[in-house]
Amino acid sequence: MRDELIEIVRRRAIPSPADSLVTWCARPSMPDALVPELRRRAGLVADWDTVLDLAEVHGLGPLLGTHLKAWVPDIPPKVSRQLTALLLWNRRANAVLFRVLADVVAALRAFHGLPFAAHQLPQFPPERVAAALAALAASGRLRSYRPLVDAGGAAIAQAEHTLYVHEDRIEVLTL
Repeated sequence: MRDELIEIVRRRAIPSPADSLVTWCARPSMPDALVPELRRRAGLVADWDTVLDLAEVHGLGPLLGTHLKAWVPDIPPKVSRQLTALLLWNRRANAVLFRVLADVVAALRAFHGLPFAAHQLPQFPPERVAAALAALAASGRLRSYRPLVDAGGAAIAQAEHTLYVHEDRIEVLTL
């Protein structure tokens, strides 16, 4: 039992060549000074399937592919093809995300800068609205506020209208 525990700790303490390579490629650019270490780490990899799985799970496929194709000429052809496929898949996924983001932004313009809730965008799937709003908040273009709760932790519901008072009439601006 003790030997098994030591082996588990050893495996976690010493990264595998696959872990090491994926970690090394997790940077937006590869300075020339780091290329020899990239090549050394790639040369240690025996299990390229694990490298590809790790890159996909951690969302690093495009970076891994970019760095390996630019700096490591002897990666296996099968791996090169899989990295290209992963890059193309990510490009398509990003294109869909940006299309949805553009549609959500267009819908948000109807609120004229007034507060709104995600449920007020029923024309979009909730998971896409959540992703778009998270991207807008992360970029600083949208401020997010937690729902109001009372002292007991129950959500507070509030309904109100925003009014604009003209000289001759009152206009309700809220949807």
